[in-house]
Amino acid sequence: MIADSPRQEKIGKAPDVVLIGTGREVSLRIEAFEQLESEGACARIVSMASGEFFAQHDKSYRDKVLPPSVSARISVEAGLTIGWNCQVEASGEKIGMRGFDASAPIADLLKEFRFTRETAVAAARRRLDFPEKSP
Repeated sequence: MIADSPRQEKIGKAPDVVLIGTGREVSLRIEAFEQLESEGACARIVSMASGEFFAQHDKSYRDKVLPPSVSARISVEAGLTIGWNCQVEASGEKIGMRGFDASAPIADLLKEFRFTRETAVAAARRRLDFPEKSP
């Protein structure tokens, strides 16, 4: 699934930032998308259930989903960030768990592993060279 900015579709340009993840994190990506849009960024949400399946598509399809010109790529994954390197590349950021053996109430884990809308928006701002906003 791909969701683009209405402004982006109107002017026909590539997105400024792509928020990538599996289906479980879609609500967090939508919240970040909406905030980035309100700040003037053209954002895209990509729901990628399987990086391996995505890699099997031809290059033209992969480039349409993740344009090579867009280096601001943020993966948002409730699980481990391992496996997102190919889609995010060196210029992007990965948000998610960094290891195993975490046990706590879910709200505490999400905060500990920076799994928040604020973290996703801050990562996008850094990659877009947008100024940080005060809370």
